Amino acid sequence: MEDKVSLAVGYAKRGFKIVMLHGINEKGNCTCSKGANCKSSGKHPIYSDWAKKATTSEEKIREEFKKHPNANIGFATGGNYFVLDIDEGGYESLKEYGELKETLSVRTGSGGSHHYYLMPEGVTIPNKVGLLKGVDIRSDGGIVVAPYSIHKSGNCYEWINEIEMATPDKWLVDLILNKRTGLKEIPDVIEEGSRNAVMASMAGALRRKGLSFDGILAALLAENNKRCNPPLSDSEVETIAKSICRYTPEDPITGEEWEEFKSKGLLDTVLNLDDYSKVYEKEMLHKFSMVKANDPSTYALIKAKLKGKVNFRDLEKSIKHMKYSEVKTYNKRPLELKGLETKGYNIPFGWNVDFKDGIVKCEQSSEGNIKTVPVSFTPVVISRRFHNLDMGTEKVELSFYRDNNWRNVLAARSVIFNRNSILKLADSSFPVSSNNSSDLISYLSDFERENDKVIPLVKSVARLGWLKDNEFFPYSTKESLEFENDSKEASTIMSGLKTNGDYIRWLEVAKKARENAVARFVISASFASILLEPLHKRGFFIHLWHNSRSGKTATIKLAMSAFGNPHKLIGSFNSTLVGLERMAAALRNLPFAIDELQVLNTKKISTENIIYMLAQGQGRTRGSKEGGIQETLTWRNIILTTGEEAMIGDNTQDGANTRTFEIYAKPVEDISLASLMHEVSEEHYGFAGSEFVTKLCKDVCDKKDFLTALYEDFKARLKVKYQDCIHIDEVSIVCLGDYLSSIYVFGEDEVSAKENAIKTALAMIENNRQLMRNDNIERAWEVFCGWVIANNQRFQFDTPSPRYGRIDANENYLVIPTYAHKALEEAGFSPKKVFRGFAERGYIESQVDSEGIRRFQISRSIGGKSCRVYVVKVPIGDKKEELNRYEAYETDFLK
Repeated sequence: MEDKVSLAVGYAKRGFKIVMLHGINEKGNCTCSKGANCKSSGKHPIYSDWAKKATTSEEKIREEFKKHPNANIGFATGGNYFVLDIDEGGYESLKEYGELKETLSVRTGSGGSHHYYLMPEGVTIPNKVGLLKGVDIRSDGGIVVAPYSIHKSGNCYEWINEIEMATPDKWLVDLILNKRTGLKEIPDVIEEGSRNAVMASMAGALRRKGLSFDGILAALLAENNKRCNPPLSDSEVETIAKSICRYTPEDPITGEEWEEFKSKGLLDTVLNLDDYSKVYEKEMLHKFSMVKANDPSTYALIKAKLKGKVNFRDLEKSIKHMKYSEVKTYNKRPLELKGLETKGYNIPFGWNVDFKDGIVKCEQSSEGNIKTVPVSFTPVVISRRFHNLDMGTEKVELSFYRDNNWRNVLAARSVIFNRNSILKLADSSFPVSSNNSSDLISYLSDFERENDKVIPLVKSVARLGWLKDNEFFPYSTKESLEFENDSKEASTIMSGLKTNGDYIRWLEVAKKARENAVARFVISASFASILLEPLHKRGFFIHLWHNSRSGKTATIKLAMSAFGNPHKLIGSFNSTLVGLERMAAALRNLPFAIDELQVLNTKKISTENIIYMLAQGQGRTRGSKEGGIQETLTWRNIILTTGEEAMIGDNTQDGANTRTFEIYAKPVEDISLASLMHEVSEEHYGFAGSEFVTKLCKDVCDKKDFLTALYEDFKARLKVKYQDCIHIDEVSIVCLGDYLSSIYVFGEDEVSAKENAIKTALAMIENNRQLMRNDNIERAWEVFCGWVIANNQRFQFDTPSPRYGRIDANENYLVIPTYAHKALEEAGFSPKKVFRGFAERGYIESQVDSEGIRRFQISRSIGGKSCRVYVVKVPIGDKKEELNRYEAYETDFLK
């Protein structure tokens, strides 16, 4: 519960008003009274007056979570921001309007997304349900579920981009505010500046319904006097009615292209033009042509607004010539480029593409003349689109001809369709420069629009491991997916996840290696790494150490070769924290092996730092070069390490100790077997991991909760003998991995697999117990006692300076804090932490002062002067007689 409280308080500090939502119980049902019948599980407020109770008060949030510990967290939307709520089909609905700007975003539990935008200045965005298919708006009076709340599917709401909220693009604001639904959206008051446009729209709608001039005029005059502020003159209204009635009553809106475009926004575009020569641009002429043919009322209004600003004769001539050129010259020309699959592709209107001239832009002047402008010396096409299932984002693959070969480059849409960021692709030999970037983007935009329905759409992922619906990439997915990730580490690992050689040969050697309990445990741990995610367990270390030539590296290579080429999958301690972090994130749910601890430069990186960082399963928050925050890397895997020395030292913190399971043993007794293991793992790999994951995914789908049941059974069996083992959870997971891999991969029957798995696990726990050190407080106590005894002379009454304290009549050492702290710090311990621990265990005296605060330093006399000391009960034997002599001597001396 405390984690949820901390999350909610953190959100409140960022300005989000917290709403208490019903949560999801252990059975996967809503915690409300409807339970399994609830149609809004985990999404609706606990209180009916939730809007009043929405709060940023830490005190109120903590109070509410005491009442409702299983609650989900909601945000009350509105105020200074709104949320674009996108579900299935939403991205496709928005695509015809524009590309969403990157902003603070959340992936919902159902696979949709929430995009947070700042409220535009001077505009109030309303709540809207069904703005488009799969698109809702959450604003004033709305709620969204906060990140890390639980969906009824069991998935968590997660941050996609934890960056600052962006201001929405104008097209999105216009879409939300101006999406029309016929005459129902005519305002009660039509203000000056929009009177002609609205009245013409009304007239056009009435004409389509078959009304005569007299009927339209009567309706317009009535609405003009009722709504317009101030009303138009009667003659102006009559002019509008006459203009519209020149057209036939039939509805003129026809054609697939017009259905996609309509006249939405064109009038506004014309009104906002700062340079009226832009009306002669190809795109504008194309739109004018469609409006003229399909919406004459809007076209009449456009001409009225352009009166006195452009020459209508030239404009009409340009529109006519453009339409003729589009139909007769450029439209629907097949794209044919040798060596590249372009079946069904067309050259976009206004362009030429071939090997001879590359990409050429065909511009049209106001006189109707066409001139050509070279854009690229080589052909470029959009060959594929990659839709990322994890992030809901899209990348575009560009194919270009260079050095007698077709090459590919993959980049985000925000890079490719931006004239500044597209220049980054120049480093990949892509034919772009600051001179042609704008024209090249125009070409790509036209190319995509022309070939949108034939450009292959590839579903992709940017991470390995578990996906939704119990799928695991790359081994077991219901549909074909491709991997796309800019990380060098991820690309290297993906290239290593291949099969090579003979599976039977690998099995023969692996079975021989598994005859040794240590090797069996390490190999089983590589399979067990896959189980952490579905069991919701944190990552941990298994460190195998022994002398050189004991088969450690051979064992870890064989374990990793179950999944692919061990040379590409095994990391090194001769690395940086960032490098290790990126490799762990790239592997994600697969095992992470790091060989040879002794090469670690402990002056730069401590083993504790590595343990905490990798076992935590989350990377550091970092800024991106483009501004904002990079996506935080996450992983959940078992980290297998080897070395000639232990990873856990005498002064290692308890947190690192509990995250690291150490084994000291030789995993391979026979040197010739170790050599064979090296050879086989390098030549025969990648089969066992695929088979294990494929069978596991099938069982997970067929038998709900079977992994949890098996895990709890193994844990209970191991606890019978080792109740106090601090690593019981970790060993139980490896035990489960041993059992399942024995059945899935090595062909053991269930009874033998279970017996052997438990036998191996018990042997490893016993091995670890021999290495176990006391907890951090006990180790500090041992060090401190040794220091006190070694410096016993410094506590005598006749000691030379410096004096560390004295011994009292009860044989307690009265230790001056300065010296005590220095001794512990030099040994690598935190004095503040360990002295509190000493007091809790009764090793030192403590007392509660008048203010009710427990003090660990107590006032005593040293050399006749009062000072605060630690009263330490060091078990050093009977010195009563010596102490009595000391007290008597000190008394005489002071006299």
